[in-house]
Amino acid sequence: MTGLTITHYQVLELLGSGGMGEVYKARDTRLNRLVAIKVLRRDLVSNANRKQRFIQEAQAASALNHPNIVTVHDVFQHEGVDCLVMEYIAGKTLDALIPRQGMRLSEALRIAVQVAEGLRKAHSAGIVHRDIKPSNVMVPDDGPVKILDFGLAKLTESGGTSEDERTRTVRPETEEGTILGTVAYMSPEQAEGRKLDVRTDIFSFGALLYEMLTGRRAFVGDSKLATMSAILKDEPKPLENVPSDLEKIIRRCLRKDPAKRFHHMDDVKVTLDEVREDSESGRLSTAVLPAAAPTRRWPWIAAVAGTAAIVVAGFVLWRGGDKPRASQGTVLRQVTFDPGLTTEPSVWTAGNMIAYASDRAGDNLDIWVQHLETGESRRLTTNPADDREPAFSPDGSRIAFRSERDGGGIYVMSSLGGEERRIADGGRGPSFSPDGKWIAYYEGLFSLDFPYANSGPALYIVPAAGGAPRRLASAFIGVSQAVWSPDGNYVIFFGGPTFQTADWWVAPVDGGAPVQTGAVAIFREQKLQPRAPNAWKGDKIYFPADLGDTRNIWRVRIDPKTLKATGQAERLTSGNGLEEYATVSGQRLVFANLTENADIWSLPIEPNSAKVTGEVQRITEELAQNDNVSVDRAGKQAVYRTYRGGTANVVWKDLTTGQERVLATSRANLPAPRISPDGSRVAFVDLVSEKPVIHLIPASGGPARLIAEGMFSRNWASDGRRLVVSNGAQSSTGFLDVETGKTNLFLPYPPGGGHSAPGTSPDDRWMVFYTHIDNGRSKVWVAPVRESKVPMEEWIQITDGRYWDAVPEFSPDGKTIYFLSHRDGFRCHWAIHVDAATKKPVGNPFAVQHYHNPRRSPGYVRTGRVANAVARDKIVFTMAERTGNIWMAELGR
Repeated sequence: MTGLTITHYQVLELLGSGGMGEVYKARDTRLNRLVAIKVLRRDLVSNANRKQRFIQEAQAASALNHPNIVTVHDVFQHEGVDCLVMEYIAGKTLDALIPRQGMRLSEALRIAVQVAEGLRKAHSAGIVHRDIKPSNVMVPDDGPVKILDFGLAKLTESGGTSEDERTRTVRPETEEGTILGTVAYMSPEQAEGRKLDVRTDIFSFGALLYEMLTGRRAFVGDSKLATMSAILKDEPKPLENVPSDLEKIIRRCLRKDPAKRFHHMDDVKVTLDEVREDSESGRLSTAVLPAAAPTRRWPWIAAVAGTAAIVVAGFVLWRGGDKPRASQGTVLRQVTFDPGLTTEPSVWTAGNMIAYASDRAGDNLDIWVQHLETGESRRLTTNPADDREPAFSPDGSRIAFRSERDGGGIYVMSSLGGEERRIADGGRGPSFSPDGKWIAYYEGLFSLDFPYANSGPALYIVPAAGGAPRRLASAFIGVSQAVWSPDGNYVIFFGGPTFQTADWWVAPVDGGAPVQTGAVAIFREQKLQPRAPNAWKGDKIYFPADLGDTRNIWRVRIDPKTLKATGQAERLTSGNGLEEYATVSGQRLVFANLTENADIWSLPIEPNSAKVTGEVQRITEELAQNDNVSVDRAGKQAVYRTYRGGTANVVWKDLTTGQERVLATSRANLPAPRISPDGSRVAFVDLVSEKPVIHLIPASGGPARLIAEGMFSRNWASDGRRLVVSNGAQSSTGFLDVETGKTNLFLPYPPGGGHSAPGTSPDDRWMVFYTHIDNGRSKVWVAPVRESKVPMEEWIQITDGRYWDAVPEFSPDGKTIYFLSHRDGFRCHWAIHVDAATKKPVGNPFAVQHYHNPRRSPGYVRTGRVANAVARDKIVFTMAERTGNIWMAELGR
């Protein structure tokens, strides 16, 4: 066609060709501009389906007007051939620009952000591209990146009018069951011919970004069928030298299950912008290149069952090829590559075998063992209950673990598999003594920043062969973890006789008085938030600790004679995830690198009857941490805190349409946003001169108004005129009238603490709350509302204090109290009926909804920011989801 003039377009040269036609450079003689003309192949003119898709491209693309989407000027027929006229872009398609080793990070991010913005615009107009791939992205010599070829696009079924509704001019549909698109970049649902929505583009975008950074396709097969099989079943090879934040984005885009991906391109765009900003500012940390696995094969069963000579020989062979270099610091290597949750590793002292818990075989955690040289792994447990927290015996022949079966307990089995023997009821965190004769374990859930999740705290040792458990540190109210000293004479744990003395303590196995190590004071000087000790090797204790927004593995020296912690803690890892569950053999450190996302969820319910009416549903899904939710009386609007990169935002969300807006940014880490019962106003906490203040802002947006200083807003009264507030200076809780500023602080603090999550009954005559009591557990209370002080003697006890019962809320009729509880060993929704007039308990607490899932748990355990908002037809709450894998570090001396 070169040299021809078609209508008023002079064809200059062929630019390229594809499955549907050729693209020519041409000149528009009327407007004197260069254009690109796409011409449908002549042999396809008789194919009505392909022709319709060609026309569909013109209609879909012309419905959009955006700098990152190619502009369509015209569509016409010439001598029976369909032609599409687009803007001419001088440049190259992305597939021609990706080098074999991948693009530079800055260039990849520059392009990816623009592609994400173009897709965001298309999706907001109801258009799904369905064929995102490098050859459909044009990178100009100058100017913005452009998305090409909407020939496979279809309009989604709109749930309402978006802000871009005016751009929607057409609604082409494609029949479900038809497989369209380029195989290597298809989503799993696209490969299976299922119904599609915007999440198919998000998957393809993830594959595109993966290829830009690595130079290789995410999914590869010897044939189209093999490639489709890889998309449906396999995970891409791990990314190398890629920032961990960016790796998380790609991994989330490439989830097989659409429900676990990003739901909106807006969220992808926002997170990519943040990664790009951090990269340009130098704040971004890069994931360490995982060391290649050795190619030597050595039967992993021999590592357990073979002679000592074979074991040592194999260990020396493995170590000889990968010696740590102290001058270069810690060398990391990823050990497992699961999309779900693989965690809680234990390394055999010989160093070449690990055991861990993983849900790779289904929805529950099982115990697996894996050889570190060959990568071969084997599943040991198959019980439908969660099996977790494995611990190798010193000789590698046995594994102790915690199982949730039959009420929960400690089990022991051969590391080759076989019979699983229960040796103790209850218990968590088993650990073998150095001689293999005893197992230490603890009961309860205790941590320094969230101690009130504790339930029945105790520290025990039990004969590994079975027998009666013996309790250590019997006077202690909080216990977490149980780690043996190298000589087997002591067990170190996290706890204390009181919360004020929470520390690492060392308990003599012979029953002597525990010794306080003083470790927590050292850590606080370094601004560390420590967790329980994980391993004791030589004179070093290995443990996870938080510093800012990260949790890494650290170690500190303990004096073998005084049992006191000495010197400053040394940081061993520096990733951006949650690095914990450290286990050590020689200079080899094995740990879990986890990602924990907190989102807002909803449980449909008839609150007055406590009847669940449907499945739990996700309300938010993004990389930021979303928590501390509040909902209006009708259950139509919610506000919550979103926390990302050190900034806390107050976000309003319409639970019907999904529309949301940021109302305010708070300098307080916990702004505690609370929406009024009618949904018109939002109260939140900010900081002024490091002192708390309460602001009020319209739910529709606008300027915030300061209404009180020196107080924390806790909830709204049912009348919508008053806030439930706490004043630490006056050690009391009560009401604040938001218009007059008048306060009525009628509820004094109990000894040693305050009132947590206070809220009122529907008639505002009663206040419900919970308190942390001196045995590490908590109680739910109801107190009458008065103009004068209400002493503790007049409070009504709702729960007995044997468990962690928290964040209570009245039902709309005031006859039921909902709360979160650990009373069955998991954090679940519970309720109890109360007398309508007296508010005294009627019957016993009962379970409303269980969450016995290793990945997900209501509330937000990492920071303790739990919320439990009850509306007319739902409970809205925070759910944390964890995923992760096992890594290994070779430490410098």
